[in-house]
Amino acid sequence: MKKYILFIIALFSIGTYSFAQFDPIADELIPSDVEPCQLNKNTEIKDRFKTKLDSNWRDINLTTIAEDDVSKYKKKKLDDTLRLVYFLHGLGGNRGSWSAVHDAHLSDYKYFPYRLDYSEGWESGGSNQRDFQLASEVTQQDMDEGRSRFLNRLGTQGTEVGLPYVIAHSQGGLVARDLDMKYATGMYPILDSTDRRFWGMVTVGSPHAGALIAINQEAMDALGADLANKLIRPYQKSLLNDINLKIPFYSKRLNSLYNTADKLVYEVSTFLADSLLQMVTKEKRDPITRQYGPNSTYLNDTLNHSTPDIAKAAFYGIEDDPVLWRIATYMVGKDPSEYNTYQANNDGDLGQNMEDLRLKFIAEAYSTSIQIKNHNSRLAKCKWWKPWKCMGNKNLRQERDSLIVEKEAWEVASDFLGKANLSYKVIIGGVDPNKMYSVDTVGWKCTKTTVVQSHFISVPPIIETKIVTDPADCNWGVSPGQHGPLGSGHYISFSTEPIIEKILVEIPTDATVTVPSQKALPGCDIRFVKEMNEVLDHQNPSWDRVIIRSGVNHMQQRNCDQTDAMLRRIYEGYGTPSFFTLERR
Repeated sequence: MKKYILFIIALFSIGTYSFAQFDPIADELIPSDVEPCQLNKNTEIKDRFKTKLDSNWRDINLTTIAEDDVSKYKKKKLDDTLRLVYFLHGLGGNRGSWSAVHDAHLSDYKYFPYRLDYSEGWESGGSNQRDFQLASEVTQQDMDEGRSRFLNRLGTQGTEVGLPYVIAHSQGGLVARDLDMKYATGMYPILDSTDRRFWGMVTVGSPHAGALIAINQEAMDALGADLANKLIRPYQKSLLNDINLKIPFYSKRLNSLYNTADKLVYEVSTFLADSLLQMVTKEKRDPITRQYGPNSTYLNDTLNHSTPDIAKAAFYGIEDDPVLWRIATYMVGKDPSEYNTYQANNDGDLGQNMEDLRLKFIAEAYSTSIQIKNHNSRLAKCKWWKPWKCMGNKNLRQERDSLIVEKEAWEVASDFLGKANLSYKVIIGGVDPNKMYSVDTVGWKCTKTTVVQSHFISVPPIIETKIVTDPADCNWGVSPGQHGPLGSGHYISFSTEPIIEKILVEIPTDATVTVPSQKALPGCDIRFVKEMNEVLDHQNPSWDRVIIRSGVNHMQQRNCDQTDAMLRRIYEGYGTPSFFTLERR
């Protein structure tokens, strides 16, 4: 009997201990000088420390034991007082597009992030890229799903603070505007003001004034053909095996790092054009992109709507050269969402590799020209009176002709690499092919000529030059004309020549959309249009220690250093409408 009583007492003790692990720790278990803490109900502390706690639990500092688990829990914890914030992707994206940063600030602000997905439409067999009507319908339905999950999270005890708003990237900003227009105007009978799901919008890199790349599919096709034909011509491919790159490049398709030119050229020429095309159109069948080409009817006559009482902010990016290879980094390599939070920052490796290739192509062309010259020299020695010099000339001519073709291939490839970035700028509207250059006078070349007059010897004239910004400065402190006594003096004359420079006329872009288009959100106060050019210390963010750094492309906008500062501006209402401000934890 005694054994049974001891057994029951033991079971009771274990049950009491287990109960303590799944509820707030009792005050008597915590030393008086330690702040009480709450443990996550799913914590694994019981299993990890069970034996030790059973033996001498009063001698253990529970706060130390729980430290790792509590810190992890706190980062993921959602408060019962929350605000719903939607994240909307762009063309070619999906629910994962914002995945790296949508919940990155949960430990600082009280909000419920929900990533919308309009990439799968119910009425279109899976394709959402037919037109804005379908895209906005799908987005509306997914907003309802997000709202339902949000309310379930709050439960009966939670409180919603503030109205929901949407943060939308690229085409997603136009989808949000389309929904807003339908809520406000009643022009679409299925949706009206009673269906509104958001009361503020932040657009990131959205083509509000249109995107030329959206209607330049033919030009993209031509660029892709050049990539394939000029970089990897059949007789050149085997030669690429011998060219190594300084910087290994990661390919998501080859799933490895490599540093040989043949693999990089194959990757770029095979997949880059298709990837860029997919960013603006789905197999060129979808009319939605043509609905926001510059000067399109839909963009100008319908999407110019603005609801005055909807909070708005717009962020834009400016990318550095070479814009083509910087945006291509995320086309043939990893998508920004595949990097760790705020880590899609380095987009210069591919550009360096392509410049490295260009220089090596030039070197190969020069080396080949030397071989051609040597072959021609040997062939020139063949004379009818020196027949022994003509032996093997047939093969020598064939080799020379092959080298001539090879030299041309290297030159064509190097020339293409030198112009590819400019060609891409024309495609996206960063450069107008009809007004590519401005001719400016950037200075003046001043020439002073002194002629020494002598009856005894012939003295060549003395010529001096200098560069000045104003032609009035073209003198050396003396006046032109005769100087010195007649017959033994010297004669001074001056001439000026303007220095003309052709300057490329460019509109800044994020490597996909021009800056003026990104900034043209209808009804948005200019104070709330911001460049993504700020970097904060992620661990200790402070607006007193902000670093200004541009260089953000269309893909990076979703997950780079500057994304952190942008989101904090939104959540804090710091330079954006106060409507977006979230409560701090």
